[in-house]
Amino acid sequence: MTKDFYRKLILNCNIGNSFETYSKVYSFTNENLADLYPLIHFEKYNSALTVLSSGDHAFNLIYMGIDKVDTFDTNRLTEYYALGLKKTAIQCLNYNEFMKLFSGKIERKQIDLLNYVIQNMEPEYRNYFETLIAYFKKYSFDYVIHLFRSDTDISQKDIKNIYLRSGVNYHKKQKRLANTTISFKHCDVLNIPKEFGKYDLVELSNILGVSVNRNWLQKKRVYDLLRQIYDNNLKHGELLFDYSWGNDFRTVGECSDIFDNVSYANKKEYAHMNDLIRS
Repeated sequence: MTKDFYRKLILNCNIGNSFETYSKVYSFTNENLADLYPLIHFEKYNSALTVLSSGDHAFNLIYMGIDKVDTFDTNRLTEYYALGLKKTAIQCLNYNEFMKLFSGKIERKQIDLLNYVIQNMEPEYRNYFETLIAYFKKYSFDYVIHLFRSDTDISQKDIKNIYLRSGVNYHKKQKRLANTTISFKHCDVLNIPKEFGKYDLVELSNILGVSVNRNWLQKKRVYDLLRQIYDNNLKHGELLFDYSWGNDFRTVGECSDIFDNVSYANKKEYAHMNDLIRS
């Protein structure tokens, strides 16, 4: 990558609106995946397509037994954060070191851990973060820490990532990550190419509901979009497309979607979507 490309990434890493090509990245999921994912029969599946964002959907899917995870996102910076910094940190740090690095505290130990992780990155990601730190050091190291400061409290007992709920879980995740692949493709949920292929599981997080709430997607378009993804990218598996952040999870037939907080469809329409997915 050219210096101009890295400079563009740097200048946009802390500005811009959500869901743009260069915008701030969620450091950790705010969705309760630790309680949702055990409800799904992952043992039936080998491949998944999901939004990248903080990387937690992909990391939790791998923890649950998925061998191949392809990801997509409109935000180019998610690749550098999730697959550069965060994935490398999981690979080369123990559980306590990982939690320390992402605690948000600015200490010498944390800075040493960050430098160690950067040195273990793949060349493209290492070049980016070395350039990034050099740029921000002209101002204050606080700026660098803000790039991965958690906007959710990962030290709390109700951790939303199953792979972070204990050192044992984290070690299992490390072993699983060493034998699996995560790819990234820059694209929008509205335009997932047919060429991506078909997956056992498509996990869209809550981006459809958010898109409707922000008037980026009309309600009528949701049905057509789900039909398109179902036809183009799903085998005879499951499509997760919106769910509550709470703990009251429900399953509907073969589709483990939760409909407490469905913002883009009433329950009758939602039930019809589930009939569509199960067909």
